[in-house]
This record gives sequence, C-alpha cells and structure tokens, in this order.
Amino acid sequence: MESGESEVEGDAESETEDTVRGERESRCHPSIWTEKQHIRFKKDNPWLIVNGEYLGCKICKKVKGLGVFKETGMCLSNEWAATKVTYSRNGDHQYQLSCLRSKIFKHTSSKSHKAAENIVNTKHTIYVSMQKQLESEEQKTASLFRTAYFMAKKNRPFTDYHELVALQQENGLDMGITLHSRYTAKNIIDHTTHEMRKKVLNHIVTEHQRFSVLIDESTTLSKKSALVVYLTSIISGVPTVVFLDLVELESQSAESITKSLLQCLQTWGMDEDFIKENFIAFASDGASAMLGRKSGVAARLQLLYPLLIVWHCLNHRLELAVGDTVKHTNNVHHFKSFLDKIYTLYHRSPKNCRELAEHAQQLEVNLQKIGRVLDVRWAASSFRTVKAVWNSYKALYHHFSAASVDVTREENDKAMYRGLMTKMEQEEFLCDLALMYDTLEEISHLSLSLQERGMTLTRADTLMRRTIRIVSSMITCPGDKRQEALQATEKHEFNGIQLRSTQRARQINSSEFLHSLIENLEDRLFTTGSSRQQSVSAENKAQYSELLDHFKVLLPANWPVPLKEPYGESNVKKLAQRFRLDDRKILEGFRDFKDNSSIIPENLAPLMNVHHLIPVSTAECERRFSLMNIIVCPLRCSLHITTVSSLMFLHLNGPPLTKFNPTPYVKSWLVKHRGAMDPRTHPCKAEPDVADKEALWALL
Repeated sequence: MESGESEVEGDAESETEDTVRGERESRCHPSIWTEKQHIRFKKDNPWLIVNGEYLGCKICKKVKGLGVFKETGMCLSNEWAATKVTYSRNGDHQYQLSCLRSKIFKHTSSKSHKAAENIVNTKHTIYVSMQKQLESEEQKTASLFRTAYFMAKKNRPFTDYHELVALQQENGLDMGITLHSRYTAKNIIDHTTHEMRKKVLNHIVTEHQRFSVLIDESTTLSKKSALVVYLTSIISGVPTVVFLDLVELESQSAESITKSLLQCLQTWGMDEDFIKENFIAFASDGASAMLGRKSGVAARLQLLYPLLIVWHCLNHRLELAVGDTVKHTNNVHHFKSFLDKIYTLYHRSPKNCRELAEHAQQLEVNLQKIGRVLDVRWAASSFRTVKAVWNSYKALYHHFSAASVDVTREENDKAMYRGLMTKMEQEEFLCDLALMYDTLEEISHLSLSLQERGMTLTRADTLMRRTIRIVSSMITCPGDKRQEALQATEKHEFNGIQLRSTQRARQINSSEFLHSLIENLEDRLFTTGSSRQQSVSAENKAQYSELLDHFKVLLPANWPVPLKEPYGESNVKKLAQRFRLDDRKILEGFRDFKDNSSIIPENLAPLMNVHHLIPVSTAECERRFSLMNIIVCPLRCSLHITTVSSLMFLHLNGPPLTKFNPTPYVKSWLVKHRGAMDPRTHPCKAEPDVADKEALWALL
C-alpha cells in the first residue's frame, strides 16, 4: 500500500510540475511581471521583445554589425539580439524584479544600443528618400504608359507617341527626360500586353477553369498568313470571350495550324495536362484544313483529346445553306446579276451617285448604300442591299429613265439604262425582290442573333427551328413585302411606276426556292460537323441531338409538368462525366435546382458554365480580322505579327483609359528597364525644323 501511495503522490507531483511548466510556456511575459507591468515596460521600451520568460531587443536583432558607428570596446549584446535575457532565479520576488529592471535600463543606456538605433534611423531615412524618389519616377513613367496605352486603344501609329509627349509637356506636365521615342512606345505596349496576358491565363490556370478555343486563318495586307486565337472561359464567375493571340503561320496546312495553336496555349502557361483536362470545345469555319474529316485540325485535336467537342460555326453554315439554295434554284443568278450591275454602276461612278442623290432628294426618298448581294459576305450584308434597292426603287427608276434620254451620254450607255429601266418595270422582278427581301430578312436576323456573345447551343437551336418554321409558312402565306408586291401587280403600279408582265421574264419559283432553302437549312444547321456525305451527316446529327437533349434538361422551360423526381438525372450524369466534373456534386446541385429553379446552386454552377462555354459561332474571329486590317493599313504594313497581336490585345481586352491602372505594369517595367528620369539614357531629339519656315512661324 505504501509503495502504491508513493507512486500516486509522485504522479501527482509530476502533474503539478507539468501544469506549472505549461502555464509558464503559455504566458506571454515573465511570470514575475503582472499584465500591467508587462504593458508598461513595452510602452516605455518600444524596442523590447518579450517571449515568455525571455527578453530581447528588436534593434540589436535587426542590426547585425555597427560598422562605422563602432568605437573601442563597443559590441552588440548577443543575449539581447538572440532574445535570451531573463531574471536571476536567486533571491525573492522584489530582487528578481529589480534585477530585470536593471538589465533593461543598462541596455537602453548602452553605447552599442544607441549606435544600433542610429543605424536603423539612418537606414529608414535613406529608405524613405529612395521610396519618394522611386514614387516620383513611377508617376512620370506611368504618364508615358498611359500615353502609349491611349495610342494602342485608338489604333494610332507609333510615330504619334513623341508628338503626344511633346504636347503634354507644352501643357505643363513633367514627362521626364527619356522614354520618348517610338521604339519605347512599342516596347511599353509589348510589355503591358505580356503582363496582361499572364494575368488572364494565370487566373484561368489557377482557378482550374474549363475553356474553349475559337480560331480562324487569314492573310494580312503584308501577305503574311496569321491565325487568330480566341479563348472562352470563366473570368471571375462570368463567361468571357478573350482575344488571346495572333500567330504567324509557317504554312496554311492543318499540321502547321495545329502545331501553332498548341504552342500558343503552352507559351501562355497551359501545360499538356491542363489542356487535356480542361479543353472542352473547338470551333472554326468549314475550311478543309480546319474540319477535314481525316487530317484537319479538328481531327488532329480529337486524336489528342477524345472528348473534345468540335463545332462548325453556325454563321458559316447558314451562309453555305443560302449558297446551296442559290446554286440549285433556277433564275436566282439572273436576279443576282441585275443587283450586281446596279452596285457596279454606282460604285465606280461618282457622277451616277450624285445624280441618284439628286433624284432621291427631289422624290423625298431616303437613299441607302447599295452593296453586293449573295456573295461571300454574310446574309445581313445581302439583306441591306435588297432593302436599299426596295426603299430606293422609285429613285433608281427615275434615274434610269432620265439617263436613258440624256443627250450627253453615248448611245450604248443610254441603251443600258433603258434596259435597267425596263427590268424595274417588270412585275416578275418586283415579286422576286419582295421574295428575297422577306427571306433574307429572316435569315439576316438569325445570323445576327447567332453572333451574340451570350448565345448558347440550346438558344441557337430554338432560334434556328423558329426561323425554319417562319420560312416554311411563307410557302402558303407570303411575307409582308411579297404581299405588297402581289397587290402592286394587281394594280399594275408600284410607287407611281407603271408595271407590266413579260412572258420572256425569268422569275424565281417561290415555292421551289423556299423548299430548297428549308431543306438546306435543316441539312446544314442541325449537325456538329461540316461534311455533306450522308453517313457523316447522319452521325453528326445524332451527336448534335444527343448533346442538345442533355443540355435541355438544364432549362426549366423544358421541364414536364408534373416534374418527376428522376427527370434529367441520367443526362446530367453523362454531361458531368464528359466534361470531367464531380458527377455526385453536379447531381445534388441539379436536384436542388429542381426544388428551386430561381437560384442556380453552387454545385451545379460548373455544368451551367460549361453550357455557356460551348461556342456556336466564330463571328468574333471574323470581326477581329477587320480590326487587324485597320491596324495593318498600307502605311503600317511592315509591322510584325507579334506587334499587331499586342495592339489587338490592348484594343480588345484592355480596360478604358479612365480605368487603366499603369502602376503594376510600371513596377514590373522598372525591374528590367530604365525610368523616365534616368539620366544615363540619351533624351529623344525633337524633329528638325524646316529652316525656310522660321520667318513665317515668327510672324504667326
């Protein structure tokens, strides 16, 4: 029993010692101090470090050597620097307090501590001075960055940069003494673009966002083949289309395009594993190099990424459907030839344009520009031409009539105008014009809708089917303009022009034209590929239908009533597996969504985002080639593709000038380049004045 009791007592003593030791370790100041004493000592001695039972000195710890401040017999205290100073364990409580107080006082008044304080204060003063100087340097350099950024946003040539800097200096701004040349402007734009691209791609990679790629190929004014690359991804929770790069191609083959595309993605931070996991869709036009069945870019990408969705731009497919209809319908080419003749007549002759404008003014007709019809441009352009001819019908007829009897013209020209006037008097031509007006109006609206940035696959399918139904209804119920034309033929008069029917006139068979258009739209639009071969077309239609059926369950408007519990779950699971998402979380999110469709659950958001990331059109690429042609104008055709890419990136993706913050880009610039106040760089020389103008300038 005694031995057992002693063991218990020993255990109790050890527990007590452990408790006391734990309290000491958890205490933030020496145990001989009260909390009030601790606060007072810290307030009186700001340099003091308190770490449990030990004290130290911030200043001595920070200063490793006294340098020029060192005197004979002076050295830093290693104990204070290492936070190892404590009180004596001997004596009573008052003695321990007095001992610790004495050590603090002696260290405060020591020469070595004061010398360390001088060193820290001197370093702080130098640091503050350098920061002020650097801040001034950054402000002046930032002004130059804004100037270069403005030029990129407004597509101004680099030669304007020096003049803009000189203008701001004349207005009283301090723009520094250097970085004023056009070469610097180019380097600033390249640097800013590089940093912006890194930020965008780092966000996509770090957030592990899915992305789609849109590409198109064209030739610049300087006869260089270029590939425009767009990314569609989620940026801060919002589906966003981002212009990524303009890549110069070694050749226009599918192999070269595929290699350039993958190299572009890897250059900006996407490694092979990231691309394989997050690359969900690829879209392009229907060129054989892009969508060739065996060796096109799409086929090569699908070999690398089997789950990749390949999409042929719906706008291009819409134009192909219209083109097929024009080719396979009789007499459409006669109508096209006549409108092309009108376009040529006014496009090449300012005199004809002026005379037509005079007739339009006399007749109070709002004249519109007449372009080409049913050519390589999209349906909206053709509709604008047909609409312009319809609205200017009266003015055109009067101009042709006046020109046919103009004595100043040659006989051949007058005969040509008589032929044009006769054509516009034909009832058949008016009916053809009305038919094309009604049809192209619907196709044009569909084309413009498909070009919207927020367009999804399900919404596009709804619009396409609605357009086909409207065109089908025109077979039995003519459109507004065709009804107006039929009424005019009954009266044999349109806008004051006497109409007549001609047996030799070649008229478009409206029923044949509309049936052909409907067939071509259904054949072209409701697929995922571009091939016209029957087997491939059937396969593409099946893939399209399957993908569409899966995504339709995400739209509450498509849900049956009453809604059964397992509805859509198998579709959601298949989508989650295809796009490598957590199918269990997606399923739970979908169930929550069915319970409350007004709010998209967090678990379902990744699948909803994927729905918005599948591109249905490459209209963005087409528009950017227009911007490229504006930048690479005849006076700037020697620009490198990389420079054009930088200018396009800032113009398309950069914030407005009022929201542009140049500070982070200036700081990264100053790491490797000189600032605006660096005296080591030669100041940019002004343009030499013309000597023979000095007398005139002095007078002015």
